[in-house]
Amino acid sequence: MQTVLAGGRVNKLGAHPTNNQIYFAASEWGGLYRTTDGGRNWVYVPGHRAQAVWDVKFSPNNPTILVATSRFDGKTTPDSGISVSRDGGTTWTVPPTARPSASDCRFAVDRTEPEAFGIAFDPANANTIYVGTSCGLATSTDAGVTWRYIDPTPAYGGMRVWSVIVHHGVVDICGDEGHLRSTDNAATFIGGGAEPAGLCSLAASPDEGNVIFLSVGTQIFESRDGGATWLGGDNHFVRRSDKHLGRWRELGGGVAAGEFPPPAAPSWPGSTMADRINKRSVHVWNPYYRPTG
Repeated sequence: MQTVLAGGRVNKLGAHPTNNQIYFAASEWGGLYRTTDGGRNWVYVPGHRAQAVWDVKFSPNNPTILVATSRFDGKTTPDSGISVSRDGGTTWTVPPTARPSASDCRFAVDRTEPEAFGIAFDPANANTIYVGTSCGLATSTDAGVTWRYIDPTPAYGGMRVWSVIVHHGVVDICGDEGHLRSTDNAATFIGGGAEPAGLCSLAASPDEGNVIFLSVGTQIFESRDGGATWLGGDNHFVRRSDKHLGRWRELGGGVAAGEFPPPAAPSWPGSTMADRINKRSVHVWNPYYRPTG
């Protein structure tokens, strides 16, 4: 008899850059899955050994290259952390330099039980990849062949970076030390307003680099100055009714879309996550949503 320790939700989808029939699904506790017919059928990917998958993304310029991240799944010799595929997702490896060294991590357990989270390819150079980990920010400049770890706040030691986005020539991250921004390709980071820290996700406007959205727990924040100051955070939504966020409508399954005025907020248990934003909406969902009734 097998004891089920967690549910079967999908944390993220990775979309093929040129074929809208091919997707990979990062499952919470069941490994990685792939569809080649637009989601009608899904097959397990046995070449990806880590089971608690957090995120998966294709290289936007080369669909044979994918990066996946995963949480520690209890194995004596863990396969968790950062995995890379160079054959379209059939086989996967953990590059040796994708493992953090003892000096990269604030806590020793994060070295022996590696975890990795959000993935971002630089839209200006797809060979440059950023990954949030339990030991700070990991980055590759050769399409995932080699990796190095960056501590965004060196005075404290590498802590969890949950989400990373690259846009308008800047790198935004959030995690256990709140939101941080780099304008020099992650060489240095600066903090901004006093927003909460912890499990979080980020989304950015495609048109205005200083307009970003941050979800932390069940709170959603908006910044219009690159994270220097933040609006919202109470009642699970941003209290704005003009250009960016206004009316919220629940789409079902813990998903909501922010549209334009007036406001009416949804509320969910657990944590919310901001995903992609377009000219008319920012999408936010709750991966811990449980339907009732």
